[in-house]
Amino acid sequence: MLTEKTIYENVREFSRLHQGKRTFNTVTPSQWGQIRAIAANSKDIKELQDTLFREVKAQQSDGILRSHELTLSGYLRHGKTAEKWKKCTKILENEIENKKAFGPRYLVCLATQMQKESRMPDRKGISK
Repeated sequence: MLTEKTIYENVREFSRLHQGKRTFNTVTPSQWGQIRAIAANSKDIKELQDTLFREVKAQQSDGILRSHELTLSGYLRHGKTAEKWKKCTKILENEIENKKAFGPRYLVCLATQMQKESRMPDRKGISK
């Protein structure tokens, strides 16, 4: 049975693994908060993955994505968010896929923890 304790243990493990590598040091606390909100409002893991990672193909034959098409892409696939997440989108996507048995609750807990950590001065390379 999947318990809250198991979820939190997995969150701590993920956090420890990536904290030293500074994998997510470009991600802002507000972005983690938005991801937490998306996870909290997702009815299941499929909806969550679609909302975060949906990729949109260009509708025109020239292959260029238009601005209205970009807005249909997932939260982590367009705009300034996509720029900040460039190096770590796949890591989060794989983590969610590997922990999909936990459902959206796992990402709610993970985003909460990562949001706290992204506020820590030493996470941004600033000395105390």
